[in-house]
Amino acid sequence: MSTPEAVVVIDVLRAFSTAAYAAQAGASLILLAGSTDAAQRLQRERPDALTLTDGSRRNGIDLVNSPAMISSADLAGRALIMTTTNGTPAALAAGEAAVLLCASFVNAAATVGYLRAVGIDTVDYIASGGPDADEDHACADYLAELLTDPAADPGPYLARVSASSARAVLDRRVAAGDTGVHPDDVSYCLRANSVPIALVAAPAAESVMLVGQRIAG
Repeated sequence: MSTPEAVVVIDVLRAFSTAAYAAQAGASLILLAGSTDAAQRLQRERPDALTLTDGSRRNGIDLVNSPAMISSADLAGRALIMTTTNGTPAALAAGEAAVLLCASFVNAAATVGYLRAVGIDTVDYIASGGPDADEDHACADYLAELLTDPAADPGPYLARVSASSARAVLDRRVAAGDTGVHPDDVSYCLRANSVPIALVAAPAAESVMLVGQRIAG
């Protein structure tokens, strides 16, 4: 079995969809922190940075982990410090990989474009939601096909996201009036290949740093 040349950590609903839209909205970098406390410590070192996490906006937290909300934010030149339930811990655990990217459907083509550009074809895909997170496994399967077939159809994989238990949880939260979820979040997460930005990761102090790299189509 070949040793992977790269690791791609996936969180479709919603962390790395949100991160991709944040990069598109102009964020200069995104620091992935292991906890809210760690995020707030990092913010003290970078007072101009904005914190982003799961749940509703509250004291000490600037932004919500919502792709729909983040896509309309003015983030030009701003650093974000992000902590979420699944995506950020998975990326931190993989932080020593020689080549590490974070991905979702929205930046799938850009992720594969980056891998091709640097000559990588052996990849380990990590579903941050674990073995039962079919939305993340669907994205991993799509990325693997896309790496060998640029014309791969995302439709069947997106259908798995729509049928996933994670999507059902978000729907229930919207119905309950949870302000940490936007009614359009799932729709934004299903916009395959809409963000031409690869999220390239590197270890940083108490975090993993994501920097968006625009990939030509």
